Amino acid sequence: MSIFLDKDFNALLSENYKSAILLAAKAADDFGIQIYLIGGIVRDLLLYNSIKDIDIAVQGDAVVFADFLANKFSCKIIAVQENLRTAKVEFPSGVIIDFASTRQEKYEKSGVLPIAYNFGCCLEEDIKRRDFTINTLALGLNKSQRFKLIDFCGGYDDIINKKIRILHNKSFIDDPSRIIRALKFKIRFGFDIDNNTYTLLCSLILTM
Repeated sequence: MSIFLDKDFNALLSENYKSAILLAAKAADDFGIQIYLIGGIVRDLLLYNSIKDIDIAVQGDAVVFADFLANKFSCKIIAVQENLRTAKVEFPSGVIIDFASTRQEKYEKSGVLPIAYNFGCCLEEDIKRRDFTINTLALGLNKSQRFKLIDFCGGYDDIINKKIRILHNKSFIDDPSRIIRALKFKIRFGFDIDNNTYTLLCSLILTM
């Protein structure tokens, strides 16, 4: 069964946020590229939390798309990370949105920054690099799937069941800072850490 969050979008976001996101959606259709609300904003829509940051995944080159927004829709690029192909864009309403090219990542050593590659990959591959399932949800913005919830990792069920779950068993080894984030999410949302995630978390702490 498909889930659409159009009612949540309209109820929880300010008019300025909505206008900026919908302008980005129109631009994506005009440009011929797929974009998605991603991560925390989708999680917070489902939890009925206030929205503070807007992240949009671009299935393509986010910097090129930001240039299109700036040239055609009076937006302003205020920051670019060339190595990650990300751009921070200010919209005419004053709203700032972070655009990130979809990408894959690999960790050569535990605790070091990952190597990013395969920019513009399919959304599912991008989602696999993320920390917890509750942060893997995406929301389609293009006209063909606007406000449709996209869930490759069971994040929707984990939000409903109030569970914090990592995506794979090496997650904490790749990035030990995820241990702190897991505990922060537990406190912030009142969620439980699922059994396998908790076992792996404790095992790594004991080896430190």
